[in-house]
Amino acid sequence: DALPISVVAGVIGIKKVAYDLWGDSVTIANAMESTGVPGFVHISQTTAEKAQHFFILQPRGPLPREKEHIPDNMPATYLVVGRRAPTPYQHLIRPRLSRNEFNQN
Repeated sequence: DALPISVVAGVIGIKKVAYDLWGDSVTIANAMESTGVPGFVHISQTTAEKAQHFFILQPRGPLPREKEHIPDNMPATYLVVGRRAPTPYQHLIRPRLSRNEFNQN
């Protein structure tokens, strides 16, 4: 089961239009991005439950509350700190292009 995602999307402006998203899911994603640890992947609890057999995870702990944009309903998050086992797709061989093949149109 994925996190329930509910957002509101809209276009803002008349002369210079912009498309934007609002909602709890966007707020949580913003909080995860802004409090991430350099060099680590920051994932949600739902993703962690699916990835725990393949990756070594470290609970992130509570996010710093001094930041105003951290929501009260912030779910638990985790950092990916290493690989536990081969991923299901690791056995696939990706074709390698030579430099000459890559540069041709």
